Amino acid sequence: MARRLLAFLLVVAVVVLGACNGPGTDPPDDGNGTVRFTLTLQTAGTGSGNVTSVPAGINLATGATAASFDEGTPITLTADPSAGSTFAGWSGGGCSGTGTCAVTLSANTIVTATFELDDDPLGQADVEAVVGAIGSSVVAVGTELIDDPAVFAMLSFDPTCMDKETDELKRGIFQYDPVSGDWEVIDPSVAYVACRWPFWDADGELREAELRIDWGGTTYVGWRWGPDQEVPASGMTVRLTIDGVPAGQVDASLEWYQAPACSDGVLEPTSVGVTGSMGLLATLSLNDIVYTMSDTQLATSGTILAESSMAEVGIEWDVAIVGSVTRTEACFIDDFDLRSGDVSVTAFAEADGARSSLGFNLAFANLVYDDDLEWLLESVDVSGSVDVNEARAVTFTGTLDDLNEPVPGANVIITFADGSSMTLKAFIENVQLLANTASRLRSLVR
Repeated sequence: MARRLLAFLLVVAVVVLGACNGPGTDPPDDGNGTVRFTLTLQTAGTGSGNVTSVPAGINLATGATAASFDEGTPITLTADPSAGSTFAGWSGGGCSGTGTCAVTLSANTIVTATFELDDDPLGQADVEAVVGAIGSSVVAVGTELIDDPAVFAMLSFDPTCMDKETDELKRGIFQYDPVSGDWEVIDPSVAYVACRWPFWDADGELREAELRIDWGGTTYVGWRWGPDQEVPASGMTVRLTIDGVPAGQVDASLEWYQAPACSDGVLEPTSVGVTGSMGLLATLSLNDIVYTMSDTQLATSGTILAESSMAEVGIEWDVAIVGSVTRTEACFIDDFDLRSGDVSVTAFAEADGARSSLGFNLAFANLVYDDDLEWLLESVDVSGSVDVNEARAVTFTGTLDDLNEPVPGANVIITFADGSSMTLKAFIENVQLLANTASRLRSLVR
C-alpha cells in the first residue's frame, strides 16, 4: 500500500512540475529538431503606419503581428508611416533608430515600432497629396486637350480678321488665305462677324475652323480716351465649329453703367456674365463667370473646369470687395477706394473617383492708409483659413500692421489643425529657411 501511494505521489509530482514549467519554457521544434522562436510586433505613439518582415510573417496592415521563425534566421523589419505620420524609431530586439530593424532570434522576442503624427503643423503630407492629385489630373486632362482639334484651331487663330478702323462693330464673313496671308471678304452683308481659317490637327490632318460672333442690339460707349465705340447692348454669343461640327460656345451678358453727366450717357460695363464650353475630345467649361461693379462693390465669381475621359481639374472663386468709387466729373471711374472684402478660391481635381481640393479663404477690414501717401496701405485686419479636402488645416487672424518690415506678420497668429500656433512672421521665416536649405542641398547634389 505504501509503495503504491509513493508511486502515485511521484506521478503527481512529475505532472505538477511539468505544468509549472509551462508552454514555451523549452523552445518548440518543428519535429525535425529545428528550434523555433516567436517574434511579436507592438506599436506605440500617436501616429500610424505599416510594418512588414523579410522573411514574410509580420504584416501590420493585415493584422499579422506575430510569427515564428527558425532559430538563427536573420529577420529584417521595415516600417512605412501613413500619410501625416512619421516613423519615430524601434525599441526591443536590439533595434534602435529609424532605419530597418535586423533581428536574429535566440529567444521569443518583442519589438516595438513607434509612429508619431507629423510635427509639420500644416499637415504637409495632406497638402502634398492634394497638390499631387491636382497636378496629376492637370497632366491627364492636358494630355487630351493637346490632341483636341478645338484647341489646335484656337492656337492657330489669327485675330486680325476682327481688326477694324471705324467706330462700328465689324461685320462680315472673312476667309484666311494661307498663301497670301490675307483675310478675304466672302460676304460683307451679314449682321455678324465670322472668321474661317485652315489648320493642321494633332494627327496631321487639314481641318477648317470658323469662329462666329453674334449680338443682338448695340449701343455706343463713351470712352475716356478716343471716340465712342459701338458695342453689344446686352450680350453676345461666340461659336466655334470644326469642319462644320460645333466645338464650343460662349454666351456673354452685359449691363452698362448709365452716366447722365457724360455726353453720351453710357460708361463702363457694370456686369459681365460668361457661360459656355469648348472642346471635342476634352471639354473646357466656363460656368457662370460673373463680374459686377457698383459705386460701392466689386464682385466676381465663377468656375473654370477642364475635363477629359481620364480626369477633371478646375478652379472656383468668389470675391466681394467693398469700397467707394471716385469719378472724374461724376462720369469716368478715377479710383476704387477699397475698405473691406472677402476672397474665396478653391482648386480641385478628380481622378479615379477620388476628389482632392485645396481652398483659401480671406476676409479683411479696417484698412488704414498712410496719412501722407493715401494710396500706401499701412495696416489691415485679416482673418482666414486654408482647407485641405474641405477640412480646416490652418486658420489665421490678427492685424497686419508691419508691412514696412522685411518680414511682416508679427501680429498675425496662425493656428494649425493640431492646435499649435505661431506668428505669420515666424512661419514666413521658417519657409524661407526651408527654401534656402533645399537650394543648398540641390547645389551640393550638382
